[in-house]
Amino acid sequence: MKEKEIVISTLLVITSFLLSCVSFSDRFSWDPIINKEGEIVKKSGKEKIKYDDETLISFKMVVFYDENFTTSWVIYPRDLVNFLESKDFKTLNAKELHRWMSLHVDKNSAYGTVCVMSMGIVPRELVTPRNKECVFYKYLFAGGRVVWIGDYPLWVIGSEGGYTETFGDEIAWDILDISGGRLTDYETGVEMTLTTPAKSASITEEGKKWGMNVIDNAHTFFYSMNVTKVFSDVHPLYCCSWLKTYNFNYPNSGFIRYRSTLYDARDNQLNEDVYRLATYKLEKQKEGETK
Repeated sequence: MKEKEIVISTLLVITSFLLSCVSFSDRFSWDPIINKEGEIVKKSGKEKIKYDDETLISFKMVVFYDENFTTSWVIYPRDLVNFLESKDFKTLNAKELHRWMSLHVDKNSAYGTVCVMSMGIVPRELVTPRNKECVFYKYLFAGGRVVWIGDYPLWVIGSEGGYTETFGDEIAWDILDISGGRLTDYETGVEMTLTTPAKSASITEEGKKWGMNVIDNAHTFFYSMNVTKVFSDVHPLYCCSWLKTYNFNYPNSGFIRYRSTLYDARDNQLNEDVYRLATYKLEKQKEGETK
């Protein structure tokens, strides 16, 4: 009897381990960095701030990309970065982005600026402390705009070297006041993962106005009642791409979630959508003003 219990316990441990591996591979992937010999390498050196404050604060459109961090639900983010750089975006690493946001908050110059988060994760320093006192939220409240692709917003908190922490949807609720989850298959009731086909999401008129052209796909959903503008939805109550504004003195500012599924940055049609969402009416407007 004891031998049978030992066998069962062993099988449970092995099963648990295998499931954790599946979960890990479902959520994480590194952006391939190719050396001169054509080999894939991973960078481990710490990045530094390469710009002085005056130069940093002059940047109006930036994209976060840091080779010292892992990605989550984003593959080949460097392709998106290259595309945005061709559109006059400046690429900032984690330390530079923290300083950039801090400067715009301190100088009250965040409105009319935008940051594209290209890796599906958020650097730890941007959401420390893990509440509305963090620079990430302060930047949004000051009128800044963030465009997020990849994993569920703020699900994965990253550190240099590829180290990560996950807190589920808790941090997104504490900082961004958004709530959602994984979609389930209507027929089987099973929660969807990246290995199951995504659900097609309809682009709304608002989404079309902002420049969304690619039919949206979704593995996760968000409650439409928690956001300001819905860009795509799978149900009248559930949206996939959206904008949430935190300070209505700054129209069109806030947090944009684009596509609730894996992002393949080799697809320039997706990158074009990101660019249009990032730059739509980015110029400063007064409350109530239309253009």
